[in-house]
Amino acid sequence: MADMSGGSSNDLSLRSVDSTKWNSVASFGSTTDFDLTNSFGSSTGALSASGQTSSFSLSFYGRLKKLLKRKSYAAERIPAEERSRTTHAEIERSKVHWSDLDPASADTRTSRANWEAFEILKENPEWGSFFSYYDDPEVELELGEKIAEGGQAEIFLATERRRNKQGGSSSSVVCVAKVFKIGFSLQVLQSQWPLGMLRDLSKGGSGFLAGGILWVRHGTMLNDGRFAFILERMWGDLRRVVDHKMQKSGGPPFDYDTATLIMLEIAGGMLELHQRGVIHRDLKASNVLVDSGYGVDPRDETFECKIADFESSVGVVGTGFWRAPEILRAVRDGEVKLLDLFTQESDVYSYAMTCYEILTGGLPFHGHPRTEYDLVLNGGRPELPEWVTSELKELLERCWHANPSCRPKFAEIMDTLQRL
Repeated sequence: MADMSGGSSNDLSLRSVDSTKWNSVASFGSTTDFDLTNSFGSSTGALSASGQTSSFSLSFYGRLKKLLKRKSYAAERIPAEERSRTTHAEIERSKVHWSDLDPASADTRTSRANWEAFEILKENPEWGSFFSYYDDPEVELELGEKIAEGGQAEIFLATERRRNKQGGSSSSVVCVAKVFKIGFSLQVLQSQWPLGMLRDLSKGGSGFLAGGILWVRHGTMLNDGRFAFILERMWGDLRRVVDHKMQKSGGPPFDYDTATLIMLEIAGGMLELHQRGVIHRDLKASNVLVDSGYGVDPRDETFECKIADFESSVGVVGTGFWRAPEILRAVRDGEVKLLDLFTQESDVYSYAMTCYEILTGGLPFHGHPRTEYDLVLNGGRPELPEWVTSELKELLERCWHANPSCRPKFAEIMDTLQRL
């Protein structure tokens, strides 16, 4: 596990935002049974109205309670130089499944223009309170080392500290900062934020928060004029777990029951996202974050899943062969600007490719050029292992159907998985 101490970084220092007190497994603090129920059971709260059960969440909760009866261990401290080399290597390996971006996402706007755009966001009567500075002397944010990178942004460990009036440290929250790269205009980024997320923020409360979705806590600015989202801290992404298990066993990363539970949790998170009017546009294992809580390494134990990397999804055009045929055709024909191409149905197709990762450990059509669009447009699909049941195979084949109208909704996907 990465060192979470996090040191100050002058060139990445943030002006600050007031934050709401919160309890989370990600903070590695003491958590009551009530907190656990809210953290892991709330992911299905929105489903009850539509008749969906929460057995998958309760199953995870039950297994986690057994896990917490053991004494949690402290993560082994890895020397900073070795940790840096490991992070660099992981970032290089991850480039094979980085998202493809709309070229309009980046421009040469100055940092001054970003500050001006941020001031306008702060004054918005509906969601302005989500955007703030760290300028309160009793609250500070320390940025630590970079732990990940993608096409749009870099991810840094961070610690938010609240100090009492006497200057002593009274509380701290571990989080991460998603810092958008130089050249990304805040005005352009704002146009990429899903309307569903903004509408949800207008209801007030503590950012964009739901059980099966990564908590987007705040939006803030760095001193160098770059925008950053402050996010809930998780251990890492599902792709990292898959790679570890593949290297360890050489076979499928998960047994059948575990794979089914993971697919069920992801479907639940995606249903929550769609219920809030957000299209992900880039679902894949590396955009599903995992955590076991209390310093437990999820590569070896039970973990929960949360959907991530949807905050600026309108500026993303998906990733390689995770994209539905209708998206690949638009990319090939230069029509990717047609935003209505990205739908709940295209998310379901990407979900099927993510399930392929979970079941096999492989990447969809790995080894083929990313621009070999006709491979999919002519009906090609990844080959599922022989041990996959006929019921699950039928479900995934419906999910990656060429006709979007033939793909099931996530509520139906969950119902089917629960009956397997």
